[in-house]
Amino acid sequence: MFSLDKQRRFKVKDIPNALYCDENISVALGEGDVFIGDHFFTQKSRSNFPLSYEGNTKDNLLLTGGESEFLVQELEVFQLYFLE
Repeated sequence: MFSLDKQRRFKVKDIPNALYCDENISVALGEGDVFIGDHFFTQKSRSNFPLSYEGNTKDNLLLTGGESEFLVQELEVFQLYFLE
């Protein structure tokens, strides 16, 4: 997980739960570190950072603009493929 504007990177410490999604979740980073639901432009998302990533509670403010619940303004998702 990272912040481009604050130039910070947070290493994962719980790899199996680093990133996931399903039919009810757009994106979840960690076990609640950052949770973005399906209706993220109209319903608030939330953060309980840090759980599965390294950091401290002050970093939660850095990632979400100072709130534990927030509205997503922009979301970019990339997929990586490993070439063999």
